[in-house]
Amino acid sequence: YLTSMIGYLFIAFILLLEGIYFTAYNIQGAYPIFGVTLSSITFVFLILVPVLTMKTISEERKQKTDQMLLTSPVSVGQIVVGKYLALLSVYMIAIAVICTYPLVMSKYGEVSYPMAYTAIFGFALLGAALLSIGLYMSSLTENPVIAVVLTFVVLFVCYMIEGIGTLISDTSFTSL
Repeated sequence: YLTSMIGYLFIAFILLLEGIYFTAYNIQGAYPIFGVTLSSITFVFLILVPVLTMKTISEERKQKTDQMLLTSPVSVGQIVVGKYLALLSVYMIAIAVICTYPLVMSKYGEVSYPMAYTAIFGFALLGAALLSIGLYMSSLTENPVIAVVLTFVVLFVCYMIEGIGTLISDTSFTSL
């Protein structure tokens, strides 16, 4: 991902949006809770994750390079884990930069480090889970565009499931 522009663009876009929200909420607004800033950009994952994961496995199938991978002396599980770790490494670069934001906040006031770094840890786990969904959706098709659409639909449903759940009445059938 770092040999092409897609990894750099992913990192730059996350850091740009996080920087904008960080400046608006935490620096200018003097709001000491860093988790609110992170939760503000979770919607962006609906667009960024499908774009990052679209070519992971589907492009291998489309270009028929998966045959070369499958005949290599590694198992299919190791191939998938390697691709997932590559995705996760790109994401963790952005998380490493985000880890410096609570330190910047401490220059302007009192910051709860346990709360801030727990929010960052949760944000990292959310990204890891969404990347795994994108990797799985990429493995279902050989067309990267279809992989983007499938990943977006699944992530959108996951994002909206709480709101959808409030539309269903609380009867004994729905509680089951």
